[in-house]
Amino acid sequence: MRRSIIIRGWEDVDWVTEKWLTTVGEEIVNDTLLHLQRVVSDGGGFLFTVLGILSRHDPERLVVLGCPPDEYLNEADEIVRHLNDRQSVDDIAAIARDVFARQFDGRIPSAPEVWLAIGRQIWEARRAAYPFCQS
Repeated sequence: MRRSIIIRGWEDVDWVTEKWLTTVGEEIVNDTLLHLQRVVSDGGGFLFTVLGILSRHDPERLVVLGCPPDEYLNEADEIVRHLNDRQSVDDIAAIARDVFARQFDGRIPSAPEVWLAIGRQIWEARRAAYPFCQS
């Protein structure tokens, strides 16, 4: 079961699992949420959106196992750093898949349609966040 936590006016962190909330202490929950708030307040609204996309798809099945809601933050950051305004949905899907393959010992953990869905959602989020980047 997932629960939403609101980060001061930003989208819900709706990928937090009850398993994580019940296995860690309140201090860890608060520290993690403060970390996510810092990401957003430091201009990482789009990064936070990409983190949410990855966490909802959970390609490594880590969130469902009870990992913290910022588990895929490094992967999200690497994906965002590789984006440019000329990339297609397929290009972004390949970037995401390759980032995860590098981070997780060369394995490609999810089916191609998962990566395509991730690529499509990141592409749409980028268009919404940066309307001048129309590819």
